[in-house]
Amino acid sequence: VVAYAAARHINVVPEMDCFFLLSEGDTLVGVISVFAPTKAVAEVSGCVHPDYRCQGNFKRLLTSAGAEAAKHGYENLLLVHEASMPDGTAIAQKWGLNIEHSEYRLRYAGGAVVKPGGLTVRHTRKEDIPAVIMIGIEAFEETPEVARHHAESAFADPQRRNYVAVADGEIVGVCGVSTGDEALYIFGLGVSPQHQGKGYGRAMVAHIVAGLQSENRDIEIEVDSENMRAFHLYKTSGFEVISQYDYYETHPKY
Repeated sequence: VVAYAAARHINVVPEMDCFFLLSEGDTLVGVISVFAPTKAVAEVSGCVHPDYRCQGNFKRLLTSAGAEAAKHGYENLLLVHEASMPDGTAIAQKWGLNIEHSEYRLRYAGGAVVKPGGLTVRHTRKEDIPAVIMIGIEAFEETPEVARHHAESAFADPQRRNYVAVADGEIVGVCGVSTGDEALYIFGLGVSPQHQGKGYGRAMVAHIVAGLQSENRDIEIEVDSENMRAFHLYKTSGFEVISQYDYYETHPKY
């Protein structure tokens, strides 16, 4: 298994190796990636070539990834699996894993976009970062360190567009759009707790979707199964579910 680090601006521990490759001779037979945006839990996604399955190769990859994560303080791994794929479900059942939570991926299907009123949504400026950090702490319950990492790394990433929502001269919401894949991906939408319940989240979604439609690319977003308020917001803003991802908690021994 060969490990290497990449995407340092995403993981909160940038020196941690986060890609693990397994080869047989010159043939790449499997890969696992580790996404660790906080210091609490690391998310693991991977696959093995069909010709090399049922030979313990995925477990070898998982063991290597888990050992590296453990060196940096991670005790838990969440295995991310698309619910429609039966092979991953079979592995989870074989190992006796339980679903910790699920996430839904939604795609904008049209309609429900209205002009945002009483709110200005603009691109984030460097001087906005302290306010963005505070919203990360208050709205997402992040530690100051993690909130700073997320705000600064998102601002520095050329494949991300960052937005703030301003009401009466105060930054009340944040949101980002990732442009690196085929689809435009909305992420990190949050409103400060003292300004929630005023329609600002819906107005931000409407503004951002309206601005992205001219690019003729799919617009997607993910929402946690435990956040039904956000799920309802996106469903009533023109988004439809296209896939479900289950997160299985595992404690592999290294």
